Amino acid sequence: MDEKITCTSSQSKKRKMDEKITIINDPIWGPIEPHPLCIKIINTPQFQRLRHIKQLGGCSFVYPGACHSRFEHSIGTSHLARLMGEELQKHHYEKITKEEILCLEVAGLCHDLGHGPFSHVFHQQFQAKCKDIKKWTHEDLSIEMVDEIFKSIKLSKEEENDLGKDGKKYIKAFIKPPKDPKDRPIQKPFLYEIIANEENKIDVDKWDYFSRDCHMMGLHHNFQCKRSIKRARIVEDHISFPKSEYFNLFDMFYTRFTLHRKAYKHPVVKAVEMMIAEAFSKADNNLTFPSGCQSLSKSTENMDAYQWMTDDVLQQIRRLELDTDTTTDKHKDVKAAQDIIDRIYCRDLYKLIGEKRVKWDPESIKTLNIADKLIAFADSLKQSEMKIGRIKNDITEILKSDPIPEAKSEIENIATKLTTHVDSLKQSATEVDSLKNDEAEIQKTDLVPEVKPALKNIAQKLTTLVESLKESATKVGSLKNDIAKILKTDLVS
Repeated sequence: MDEKITCTSSQSKKRKMDEKITIINDPIWGPIEPHPLCIKIINTPQFQRLRHIKQLGGCSFVYPGACHSRFEHSIGTSHLARLMGEELQKHHYEKITKEEILCLEVAGLCHDLGHGPFSHVFHQQFQAKCKDIKKWTHEDLSIEMVDEIFKSIKLSKEEENDLGKDGKKYIKAFIKPPKDPKDRPIQKPFLYEIIANEENKIDVDKWDYFSRDCHMMGLHHNFQCKRSIKRARIVEDHISFPKSEYFNLFDMFYTRFTLHRKAYKHPVVKAVEMMIAEAFSKADNNLTFPSGCQSLSKSTENMDAYQWMTDDVLQQIRRLELDTDTTTDKHKDVKAAQDIIDRIYCRDLYKLIGEKRVKWDPESIKTLNIADKLIAFADSLKQSEMKIGRIKNDITEILKSDPIPEAKSEIENIATKLTTHVDSLKQSATEVDSLKNDEAEIQKTDLVPEVKPALKNIAQKLTTLVESLKESATKVGSLKNDIAKILKTDLVS
């Protein structure tokens, strides 16, 4: 796949005329000339493991051509990231530097380093079955892998200058942009929209795998990502496209829909992936890896062990020796895992017994709004409890002492606090009544049947809470009146 030749290109004008460069012949994008730093990263064990992780998990059991790996997808994404950076620099030279373009190229190369066996099967379906583990995303593991790679390679002075002093921070932030913009190492929002775009999901990662997946599975698509790259501009610090690009981007989203419908969510694909995840779960504690790792699920905590996490794990399970004692848990778990894998290869797959399309409409969003309000209200109640507790302590302290005229000012202070708190309780009761009304409106709509019982339960709890709040307000009001009467009298010893 790699060929050493002697030549020059637009990317290497500053290199010596006789310097050897590497050209990668990609089936989708043609000849690709990665930066020398990218070649160093590619030639590490951490990156080479991607050769043995299928891009599409179980899709190859339906589409035989879907055997491409994360390896070539990562190289393609890196290539498109560089093209996008260079195109933006042509039109906005002052907004993006060559160091940032290299960071984008490296981030595109490394963005999928954290994927495990059968890609999304490992971090979605298998992780959901694991207990007592630290939850993670494949982006988290990609960042850890980047750290491991930079520990293992030695950069030349020229490469360090090309990358910049904060290059490593930028690379990791481009792979997984911090949610809070203040936590981002560079305040240029458009840079975070090139590889992992959380604004509108239009990014070079998807552009590569849409094109690559369609090509390998023999599916047709009309989307032209290189056209979109040529038309991209920076407007108000965000990547934007002209109106004329509307239909091309529409084709991109339609391609995404087609791939999910025909491939990613194909019933047979999902059956295979469920069976693989179940086999992993059964054999979880019976596999051993380097660095003393004794569990498939714990491998994510040690990058030396995780380096061995590839699709080959499925074959490792098939090769496990059964315990001689058939009554042990080890024998039962390994036998169950091997039986599931045998069923996959014998095409005795789980059967689809039905599917339901979930409607997502504006009415459904009300459910999420109620959840947000309830969380905020729970916090408010906790604060109210703390306030009542403080007032109670104040009164207790006064009762312990012999009342003297000076106590009058202290009691007045308590009365003020109570007045404020009565208003707070009344407002809380009003908010709860409002939540009840929202819930009643949702009950009238056609929601997923499983949601309605949960909402009814919330309604009952809210009704009880309203009564409790009203009772609390009455009690506090009574206490306030008692203190008012005391304040009218002349306090004596």
